[in-house]
Amino acid sequence: MKTIRSYIIFILVFIISQPIIAQVEYFNKVFTINTASVAYGVIEKDSFYLTAGTVLDSVTNRSRVIINKFSHKGDLIWTKTWGDSNRTFVASFTNPFIETSDNGYALVGGIYDAANEWHSYLMKLNNNCDTVWMKHFYDTISSDPLHNFLALRNVKETYDKGFIIAGEVHGSQQYDGDVILIKLDSLGNTEWYKVYGEIDAIEQGYSVIQTPDTGYFIGGMRYKPGVAYSGDAYLIKTDKDGNKQWHMHAGGNYKDYWAVVDLAKDSNYIVAFSDGYEEIAVGYPSKEISVFKITSNWQVLWSKKFRGQVDHFVNSVHVIDDGNIIVGGYSWEASGYGGFIMKISDNGDSLWYRDVYNNQQITYNDDHTISDVIPTCDGGYIACGEYKNSLIQFPQSTWLVKVDSMGCDTPGCFTVGVKDPKEIWNTNLVSVYPNPAYNYLNIEINQPFNGSLHFELFDSYGRLVKQYKITNPLFRIFLEKFSDGMYFYRVKRRDKMIDKGKVLVVK
Repeated sequence: MKTIRSYIIFILVFIISQPIIAQVEYFNKVFTINTASVAYGVIEKDSFYLTAGTVLDSVTNRSRVIINKFSHKGDLIWTKTWGDSNRTFVASFTNPFIETSDNGYALVGGIYDAANEWHSYLMKLNNNCDTVWMKHFYDTISSDPLHNFLALRNVKETYDKGFIIAGEVHGSQQYDGDVILIKLDSLGNTEWYKVYGEIDAIEQGYSVIQTPDTGYFIGGMRYKPGVAYSGDAYLIKTDKDGNKQWHMHAGGNYKDYWAVVDLAKDSNYIVAFSDGYEEIAVGYPSKEISVFKITSNWQVLWSKKFRGQVDHFVNSVHVIDDGNIIVGGYSWEASGYGGFIMKISDNGDSLWYRDVYNNQQITYNDDHTISDVIPTCDGGYIACGEYKNSLIQFPQSTWLVKVDSMGCDTPGCFTVGVKDPKEIWNTNLVSVYPNPAYNYLNIEINQPFNGSLHFELFDSYGRLVKQYKITNPLFRIFLEKFSDGMYFYRVKRRDKMIDKGKVLVVK
């Protein structure tokens, strides 16, 4: 009996001592709620997800703010909306939805009223997403009453349980706009606001964090109307009272887009934006993913650029618990826009990149946009956004996709690299050789082409290793810096997939 009891105790101890691995839920769902809708922010709770966005009211034909509750399997549980028949209500499109320290939520957005003016709101919700209070914010700064405009876009809870909101307000002239930063107490009362900008330029705030020195760091965009090449990511650092300490522009010679920001684990700042790298038409550049880490005294510690596709729009950046970084957005692919999720190490190295669609392939009729992506308790990620299909009655739908720790929405996708858009060209007209490759790899294009092509190499985990611009029919890559192993490649141009395959590198 003692032996049996000891054996049972041993078995129990063995079972208890084993690591508990949460079962990963996968889903990729589109929700059409009898009208057009989109989700801009997502929050995970113990047993459900919440998304916040905008929905079209089919009765009044005006948009309303919408919050959806989903199970962890991606099933819709309930929906709540806010709005009225006389005004247009929207949620902001740059991560407007946060959880607060009292187990409630806060949501920022805009209202277009009968006076043809945009103003903004901050809505405080309890844990059931019922309204606790709603504060309205109007443009009282602009000197031209015909162009009143205030758009608040991103909110964070502050150390004192209040709120900080960043956005844009109309400036002193018709073609002028400035970044605005508003500090509120826990009840939504304004404590102070600051405006940052220059005359004859438009500065916009899209993202804000509170910094460890109790100051604030704003990510945004700056451009000059009518100047084709203008447009830079715009960054502002302030003290605790909103007084500007420094600002800087980020980007190159072509038009760049707004920056989103987060706090790194080492108390430095992470910045992500869409960086124009190649002009396809005047004022319309192709954009790559640009991410860098910067200190509180604006010293850049590292800066990296990535292209999973040829053209990218960055919407979201989050530093996760292990210090690594998740970036989300959308990119131009074979015939439309597709979502992407990318994981970067705390040193700026690419860990993996995934193209994500609701369908297996993009068609000429649909687009996919990821607005926000956050980590989940099972080690995976949940992303929200919109799916558009011009052939259906309500072409804009809420999109929710759950992926695992490797960014896969189905088990094991990392073993075959990334998902690819639909192939367009005859792949027999592209030759990649020798295979296996030893010292070099030739890419031979056996079809006339204009402009340039792009050759991308991924390792077996789907991580982008190297990318090349091809301008000649025969292009050679030297492999002295490559490790042995299997690699996956793609040959692309802006709007077409030319070839894909795999090659073995042996030294």
